[in-house]
Parts: sequence; C-alpha cells; structure tokens
Amino acid sequence: MNHHYQTIDSFFDTFDLAAAGRLLHTAIKTADSKKIWNDIPAEALCFIERLTELTEAVFELIHQYDYKEEVQIPKENTATIFTLTHYETYCGWHTQRTAWDFFPRHLSKKEFRNPYKALEKFTRYKTLPQWKHILKEICMYALSPESISDLNEGESLVSTAHQLHKMLEAAHLIEVRQVTSSPKPRRKWKPPVQPSS
Repeated sequence: MNHHYQTIDSFFDTFDLAAAGRLLHTAIKTADSKKIWNDIPAEALCFIERLTELTEAVFELIHQYDYKEEVQIPKENTATIFTLTHYETYCGWHTQRTAWDFFPRHLSKKEFRNPYKALEKFTRYKTLPQWKHILKEICMYALSPESISDLNEGESLVSTAHQLHKMLEAAHLIEVRQVTSSPKPRRKWKPPVQPSS
C-alpha cells in the first residue's frame, strides 16, 4: 500500500469518522469564538497534527493520480446505492458506532460514488501550504481566548469548514472501500429487523 493510503488508514484507526467530524467541528467553532478549547489541549494539538498529515496524504494521492478502481462505484451500479443499505460502501469498522454515524453528510451523489472527485475539489480550493496554514490557525485560535474572525482576512470559515468535512468523508470512503492485503475485521452491518404484523 502506498504511503498516502497508509496515512489515510492510520488516521481512521486513530479517529473514527464521527469522532473526527466532532473534533473538527469543535475546533472550528471554538476558534471562531472567544472561548478556549474545553478538553485537554493535547487532544486539539494531536487532532490537528493528524489532520494535517491526512491533508498532505490527500494532496500526494491526487497529484500522483493514484486512484483505486474498487473505491469508485460504477454509474450503472448506483440505482439502489443511495438507499444507503449497502453498508459496505460507507460504514467503517468501529463497532461502537451506527450506520448513521458513518453517513456522508457533506458529499454530493457524484462524490459519494467517486470520493476522488471531492478530494480533487479540495486540492483545487486551496494549496497544500494554504491548508497547512489554515489548520495551524484553527488550532492556535481554538487554544486561545481570541477569535479567528478577528483576523478579518475575508476568509469564509463556513466554506473552509465545509471543504474540510468533505475531505474527511471522502478519505473515509476510500479507507472503507479499498482492498488491502490484510483487511480489517469489518462489522457485518444488517438492516433493522422489521416487526412482524
């Protein structure tokens, strides 16, 4: 497995999608307020460091055009895919989560089918040095009583947050769908049992 895929895999070994989304939301919300990160500061530092590594891996993957066929769902196979009962296409292996925790909330249908499309948009939205700077500032302001909005550089924090959440979800779909030599023990997701009438 290439280094960028190993980094994606390692990120989601550390943070499941729900936890990563919550930490990202909390970091951005705290950075945009006059409040300070409530939890252990090391948690914010660790998360942003790992998110920066994930961002670097995404840029490497896109620039090398190292796309895996099994990650992309062919258009002709998507008739029922959006009923979201095909758990193997989006559910992670973490057993303490539900299928709803893995539901991609920021991706379009096209990006759900092919998560590389979302990552391509992410790498076009900002350069790698710009993303690294943004993540550093989010961390710095989340840990200080100042608001990132005080910078007033015309940056839309809403768009930035949206792009970061899309990147997380797309990278997670890649982690779920890729075929590796040593697959993780995936939970066997089953549809809810219907009550008998």
